[in-house]
Amino acid sequence: MPKRIVHGERVWRSTKLANVQPEAFRAELANLIPCALANGTFECDPQLIWSQVYSFNRRSMTLNKVRRLLDELERVGILFRWNGTDGRVWGYWVGIKDGNVLPKPSEVKRGDYPIGEEPPPDLLDRFLSNELDSGLMLAVDSRASRDMGLGVGVGVGVGVGVGVGVGSGEGVGSGIGGEGMSESTRVKIINNTRELPNSSTSTDLKALLNEITFISDLSVIPDAKQAQAISNWLADYTPEEILDAFRRFYDDVTDDFQLKFAAKNFVEKGPYLIEGMRRIKLERVAEEELRARQRQELEAEVARKEEERKKRQQEEHELIETTLPSDSPLGPTPSADQIPDREES
Repeated sequence: MPKRIVHGERVWRSTKLANVQPEAFRAELANLIPCALANGTFECDPQLIWSQVYSFNRRSMTLNKVRRLLDELERVGILFRWNGTDGRVWGYWVGIKDGNVLPKPSEVKRGDYPIGEEPPPDLLDRFLSNELDSGLMLAVDSRASRDMGLGVGVGVGVGVGVGVGVGSGEGVGSGIGGEGMSESTRVKIINNTRELPNSSTSTDLKALLNEITFISDLSVIPDAKQAQAISNWLADYTPEEILDAFRRFYDDVTDDFQLKFAAKNFVEKGPYLIEGMRRIKLERVAEEELRARQRQELEAEVARKEEERKKRQQEEHELIETTLPSDSPLGPTPSADQIPDREES
């Protein structure tokens, strides 16, 4: 495993990193940077990263959390991923070559350090220009057709189903086979389902429950009673708020016992989580507004002082013109911009 120096100032002041949600994920960037080989790329398979980075002393950092972490780092533009020519998923830390944290090019050329596959320039350019959400979306693994979980969906109440197919009962079952799914297929599905429909409450609820099932790797499937409770939330909360609360809740599920009662516990705690997250968001907005006002006040103060300086300089120039005759042996009267400012002298 390579050794890397973390550029503290760039991590501490990163506006991209500040957009990573939840906040707990932000510290993980420093934990993952050492994965980079000498050219800034690394094999970016979630299972491999979990095994190398977290399996020994961070068992609470589950594979699902690692997947979400990588998705989030890519969403904000810190990480770029693509399907390599070797069939593996590769990642590249955007901007790492500018931070003086990699070996010197001469050392790399000499073969002192191993390197990974270089990111495709055209895909990377499109990613940096926000034309592309992920390089994984353009090349779906050929195994995708057989990696998708196939089977008969089981419709529960409003039509929640597991598997791909028509669910028995009142609903149409839909879902994804999680264990055998290729990473490129998983990311493509995430991007295709991230935006929930806004047509009707029934459609919103079905999409919402399917997303909850998918986020939990098919481990949390609300029953009819729990689905009805979540349906009632839609009168007060948006689907995005409910999903954000579930992600926050699911991050704290660390063992099989908690997983067994996860749906029940989420239904009980969900509204409190959403209200708490709303308050945090409002406080964050208020803090940003305060900083904006302070910045405006500072800029206004700087402008006022500059105006006073120019006015004082003009007054000094006029005073010189009135006290010195035009034929004075001291020479011609200097213009205002030729008079040095007192603060600068």
